Amino acid sequence: MVEWLKSVGLRLKTLMQRRQLETDLEDELAFHKAMRESKPADGTRRFGNVTRLKEQCREHWTLPLIETFFDDVRYALRRVGRAPAFSVIIILLMALGIGANTAIFSLIDAAMLRSLPVRHPEELVQVRPPLSSNYGVLPVPVWEALRDREDVFSGAFAWDQEDFNMAQGGQTRNVDGLFVSGGYFTTLGVGPAAGRVLTANDDFRGCPRAAVLSYGFWQSHFGGDPEVVGQLISLNGYPVQVVGISAAGFFGVVAGNKFDVAIPICTQGPVPNIAVRMMGRLKPGLSVQQANAHLAALSPSLFASLPADSVAKWESPGFRALRLEAEPSANGFYWSAISD
Repeated sequence: MVEWLKSVGLRLKTLMQRRQLETDLEDELAFHKAMRESKPADGTRRFGNVTRLKEQCREHWTLPLIETFFDDVRYALRRVGRAPAFSVIIILLMALGIGANTAIFSLIDAAMLRSLPVRHPEELVQVRPPLSSNYGVLPVPVWEALRDREDVFSGAFAWDQEDFNMAQGGQTRNVDGLFVSGGYFTTLGVGPAAGRVLTANDDFRGCPRAAVLSYGFWQSHFGGDPEVVGQLISLNGYPVQVVGISAAGFFGVVAGNKFDVAIPICTQGPVPNIAVRMMGRLKPGLSVQQANAHLAALSPSLFASLPADSVAKWESPGFRALRLEAEPSANGFYWSAISD
């Protein structure tokens, strides 16, 4: 190691004394050439390839990688000097390309890689069948059975998304809508900016029509008017009462997406026959592996308990054999994971 460091030190030193070394090398080779030609051993007067001998000597007292780098820099500068306009265009194109890539990465980082703006996102898990099953969503009765049977989550909820038409007649005016169960906001730890959020008290079949507006939509559509809480809005032609505004900065659980209006799954009228996705918050000290073991044991009885008439459109040879799994969700759902 010491010898290697000494060698590197000497090679670096030669970079600062290159001209003197070249002179010494010329003198040394000239001396040996003269000696060889004055006393030929085989009747000839050939000394050999002088250029090749110089290169071999330089390899022992230089750093080829560094020299090559500087040679490339000098060559590039000469090329720039010969065609400055063309070189400027190339440099600008490279700068634009690098800038575009940086901007795209920043967008992906902001929209998809950062954790959800909720309380302890690392405790959240998606609850779903294996991806190989091709079931991205499940019927509401599966959610209701899970809600009533599971005991590995401190909170759980179901949700789905669909456009709502807010127009009261005439031209359609769609907004980004969410169907959510009563535990959606409370499980995520998202409170209200005004009014209240939906809770378990809103979570029963035939529940009253209620809506929570996102903070951004409240600002952009209603100008942040606090009087909107308690008012009726039209969703798909039905009157729905606004009960609250969600906290600023909360966009939902789909990374890179947003919502405008959230209403209970159980609301009669605006909600079609929907399917849902499910999410839960692990109890303290419980691992994803333990949750998976529990869900695997629970799944057979859960699916067997579903009334045939409630899941008729879902029945298939493999439906009753599905096994739910837990998957970490700190960064939210991605579009590839929520396709139907």
